[in-house]
Amino acid sequence: MKIFHRYLFLAFIISVLAGCSAAPPSVKEEPAQSEAVTTPAPVVEPVKEPEPKEAMPSVKQEPAKPAVPVKPAEPKQEAPVRKEDPPAKAEEPSVKPEPVIEKKEPAAKVKPAPAEKKQEVIAEFEGVTITKETYDLTKTEMEKIVENLNRITASKDYSQWLKFLSEDYKQQYSQALTLQKVSEALPVKGIKLKSLRDYFTYVFVPSRQNVRVDDIKFVSPTRVDVIMKQANVSLLVYGLENIDGTWKLIPPKL
Repeated sequence: MKIFHRYLFLAFIISVLAGCSAAPPSVKEEPAQSEAVTTPAPVVEPVKEPEPKEAMPSVKQEPAKPAVPVKPAEPKQEAPVRKEDPPAKAEEPSVKPEPVIEKKEPAAKVKPAPAEKKQEVIAEFEGVTITKETYDLTKTEMEKIVENLNRITASKDYSQWLKFLSEDYKQQYSQALTLQKVSEALPVKGIKLKSLRDYFTYVFVPSRQNVRVDDIKFVSPTRVDVIMKQANVSLLVYGLENIDGTWKLIPPKL
């Protein structure tokens, strides 16, 4: 189309130039004839415009195909950044909840640790402290002694019994006055005790069958009472004293 317009413009220029050269000289000198300028162009055969096909045989003008619209490249869409929604405001209740008052429960008693429990004081005598550890060890010793005495009473072994007696025990139950008092207290009347052996046979053996150690009580740092519980009653069955490192039977106070 641009070439066609160029040829049309050239044809117009050529026609104007041809008209100017063919006009008579009077037309140029007389100004009155200037009106002819406004008249239609002189009868001069205009030069025919060369057809585009003949002028440019090598160029074939094909109808322009409609341009295929090219879609512009879509910009890469980045992953939309998720905007965190602002935390929704909790609707305030119309009625304010009453404050919860925690009830303070009484503090539970804390049991002492094993190490602390061993150092727990059981008894104290003039600066001498008896701890729980000492109590447990002494009770274990008493259980062994009572076990031996149970075998002695079951077999009525007088000679072995003497090994467990302190000198005070032997002297007291060898005295005539003591034996008389014990004889009078026996449930079986008519028995008169005359010696330590009689006391062992008629008093100790019948009253010391199957003794057990339910508890012990420190009377002093070296003296212990062996207690057996029977029908919710605490019975004093033995009194022992540590003499020169050995536990011996000591007589009760009459």
